[in-house]
Amino acid sequence: MSRYILTKVETPHVRASRRRRQVQLLQDLCQLLSEQRIRPRQVALLVERRQVVVNAKIIDDSQTLDGLAALEGRVVILESGIDDEKVYTVFGSTETDPANGRISNVSPIGNALIGRTAGEVVRVKAPKGEIEFEIVRIE
Repeated sequence: MSRYILTKVETPHVRASRRRRQVQLLQDLCQLLSEQRIRPRQVALLVERRQVVVNAKIIDDSQTLDGLAALEGRVVILESGIDDEKVYTVFGSTETDPANGRISNVSPIGNALIGRTAGEVVRVKAPKGEIEFEIVRIE
């Protein structure tokens, strides 16, 4: 099964333009900070949120293959030795809520689920040890 990943190609002109915008943003933040119109913690928060936006990837649902676990897809698993099914929805790392079944795509289980199909048996090295489970279905 082939899997295609789209990558963004940056020309030197686009890269230079992006750099100029980043420098301008930092200069603006430094100006606000020096004028005491903004607090250092606010600067850190703004920089952190900007990084989230810069690193965000847009996922086109029409590009995902039917039957494969993907971001924002619900996956029902059955862990070896446990009779209860667990339902997980895989999200980006900033949108997780493990207590409600919303796991991160960078977590051991979330990462192992991406690109898998129903019926596959998956082994994952987690902090509490190795976990083996079967993917019952993908919704």
